[in-house]
Amino acid sequence: MDPNPTPIIEVKPLPNICFHCTRILLRTEKYNNFFAATADTLDLLYDKLKQDGVVSEEIRVWLKKMGDEFNNLYHGLEKRAHALTNKQWRCIKRDLKRIGRISFAQPTTWLAVICKELVDLDISFNYEE
Repeated sequence: MDPNPTPIIEVKPLPNICFHCTRILLRTEKYNNFFAATADTLDLLYDKLKQDGVVSEEIRVWLKKMGDEFNNLYHGLEKRAHALTNKQWRCIKRDLKRIGRISFAQPTTWLAVICKELVDLDISFNYEE
């Protein structure tokens, strides 16, 4: 036995350690729920939009552009998540919630009004740097 043993230092774990990759993965999982709900709603709207000729061509083009940007972001979220800034994440959440506030009840009778509300929101899902 050593007459002067070295003191054993107890290391306490750091509270709430969250590594950058873990934070991005958790955020991506959380936002996938928002995206899935919005995608379901928009899919129904775009199906009705293809069938009916009620909406003007200008609104159709704008909604198609928004839908393409939404699909690119939604399906490429896992790859692009590392490049998005905190502000962009907040903007994505804000835009998804703004779409969620629109009433999509009875899309056959209110299609023109719903499309007009979407255009008035002026949402773009193009978050390129």
